Amino acid sequence: MSNKLFNTPFELSLHVVLLLDVANDGITLDRIAAYDFITIYCEDFGVADRSLNGENGFAFSELSARRNLTKAAIKNLVVDGLVIATNDETGILYSVSESGRNMSEGFQSEYTGIDMHRNDKEIGGWDTAIRKDEYKKLFYNQQESMNAPQPTEATEDIVELKKEVIRSSAVKSVQPSGKSTAASPTTPPLVTEKFGIKSPVPKAALPVPDRKHTNTPDFDESSITVGMTVIHKKFGEGKVQSIADKHIYVKFADCQKNFTFPNAFTDGFLHLPK
Repeated sequence: MSNKLFNTPFELSLHVVLLLDVANDGITLDRIAAYDFITIYCEDFGVADRSLNGENGFAFSELSARRNLTKAAIKNLVVDGLVIATNDETGILYSVSESGRNMSEGFQSEYTGIDMHRNDKEIGGWDTAIRKDEYKKLFYNQQESMNAPQPTEATEDIVELKKEVIRSSAVKSVQPSGKSTAASPTTPPLVTEKFGIKSPVPKAALPVPDRKHTNTPDFDESSITVGMTVIHKKFGEGKVQSIADKHIYVKFADCQKNFTFPNAFTDGFLHLPK
């Protein structure tokens, strides 16, 4: 025998009886499931300030499953004579029977909207009675517990990790004498350093060569003229055809190429015959 109560056809059957009791005419299965979903998560639809079962960020993912539960609940209610099923051109419509209406009127709680004991100061009977304010505290605490996330192995690992970070940060690392233990305000230490993972060391930027201060001897651009023979390390000997717009055009045996001038000589691509 199952002792599960919530999210079962039995729970949904109570919802269906209450919904059909306030419905004027028969309604379809889909409409019953939609009305029930809106009622449970009424805050999301702007109907009330608080949903009956608390907040749920994945509420809409339940709609399909709740429809199947509603279908099973209606089947049981029809068998028990609490709901009447009729068939017309729009499909199968469900309405509450007289027995179902009597059952609905017997529900008395704030959850159902029917509270015949709202003026009573105590709830319960005989030696089990408690004050109403105590009952409300218990009720709302129970509602909050439904919203609270259940602890899992992952969350426990996170808690332990946070504790380890706190313990590690409380221990001062021993530094060699003469060196400050204070971290640079612009480069704070990473959390991963607490667990033996060193921060990546940034690579030093390569210096940009300054041609004005290199040891390369000054190149005399006027020494290169049209018709001169120059040598390329790949294409061999060639004749200078023209020099214009910082480019030099050289004709080799099999092709003609242009190079940046005078960089082709200063960078070693072209040189004069020895």
